Amino acid sequence: MDSRPPNVLPLLLTSLLLFWQCTTVQSSYIIDTIGLTIRPSSTVESGTPVTLRCQVSVIHGNLPDLTHLFQLTRDDVPILSSNTTEDSVVYELSPARAADSGYYECRVTVKDKSKSSSSQKLEVKGLQTPILYLNKTQPYESERFTAICSAPEEKGFLIFRFFQGFRTGETQKLKQAAATGNSVETTLVLRHIGDSILFCDYEINLVSGARRSNRSNDIQVIVKGLYISPTMNVLPSTEVFEGDVLEVVCKVVSPPKNVEVFLTKDKRILKQAPVSLVHRFTAEEGDSGELVCKAEWSNIQKETYQQILVKGKK
Repeated sequence: MDSRPPNVLPLLLTSLLLFWQCTTVQSSYIIDTIGLTIRPSSTVESGTPVTLRCQVSVIHGNLPDLTHLFQLTRDDVPILSSNTTEDSVVYELSPARAADSGYYECRVTVKDKSKSSSSQKLEVKGLQTPILYLNKTQPYESERFTAICSAPEEKGFLIFRFFQGFRTGETQKLKQAAATGNSVETTLVLRHIGDSILFCDYEINLVSGARRSNRSNDIQVIVKGLYISPTMNVLPSTEVFEGDVLEVVCKVVSPPKNVEVFLTKDKRILKQAPVSLVHRFTAEEGDSGELVCKAEWSNIQKETYQQILVKGKK
């Protein structure tokens, strides 16, 4: 009878090999498919609720609670990142606007493997008609007033433009302003006396190109003439001798409220007063030159000039 011990080494090696194969199978995985769907359609009107769903299918041996890192981009710009054991994520556009248009792509990472979906295009048609507000509809010529153009339902980088329309059919662009939000407030100045209309619109810059909105509501404005040109009288005359007393009267006739008048010479203010002033002084040799009577209302100025000559003593 053979008394030699059985050879256990082959049995041990076989067991280790079977264990390694089983472990390898259990830890193996494949990112099988990734799908990105857009509902209700890839082309919708502005204001439509849109749902984007990214779904992943992973084939594996036996890996419970496998974690998926979902990354959603629009035109290669990240808009969503989610780490979850679920096999799908949902991104809601409630509602979708023009700025949401673009090419969407979903990328899923599982441990050290990644895979991307095919790119899906979403086109959101239409822009909101903007709303124009003015804090004055009867400004004076050259008077500053506030204008607000807004598109409360839009998002993205908007460029607003303000226009003035005339009875002749001519249209003039007054100002252009970029906004970080969906409205812009600015100041306007009108110099054309009479009636006209103001309106605004905006552009939005997308990767696919710029889109322009319809024009806003029209607002009629009546620009009033501002008659603040001052009068200036120098008594007894603009030609006097040294030692004579001069009286300068500077005033605005029928002015609006808050008019200031200034009497200046050589860029130096001699006197200042509301509406009108009287300045008396004894003429000296160095007083010859130009007197300026300046009226100011808001940011508007009007001027009148007088040359005076001071002669030597009689």
